Amino acid sequence: MGSGMGPMDMAMPMDEGSVMDVIRNPECTDNPQALDGMGMGACFKQNRATLHLHGGISPWISDGTPHQWITPANEETPWPEGVAVENVPDMDVCNAVNDGCQTFYYTNQQSARLMFYHDHSWASPA
Repeated sequence: MGSGMGPMDMAMPMDEGSVMDVIRNPECTDNPQALDGMGMGACFKQNRATLHLHGGISPWISDGTPHQWITPANEETPWPEGVAVENVPDMDVCNAVNDGCQTFYYTNQQSARLMFYHDHSWASPA
């Protein structure tokens, strides 16, 4: 679904009825992405990821929701993680805001089932 617009100081896209307007050609799908006045990205980074286990019985803190994304360590961005990122309380080995680390907990107390991991990052335009 792409990287999405940054959460601050970006106007909502306006439908101008053209293939070149920001509804059909969003600013944050450009490569390279738009930069703000200080040379930082105005958009969320494209290389965000969160781990989601399908078929598992997972506590919310380890579910890998679309808003639990992180960026790689030392990524230069004003938004190194999503708004719902939380480490498992007794497994909090990630201590720097921009360290590219997140803890997950999956119990083995589950019935036999098909389970698979996939990236679950997503961004909405507002």
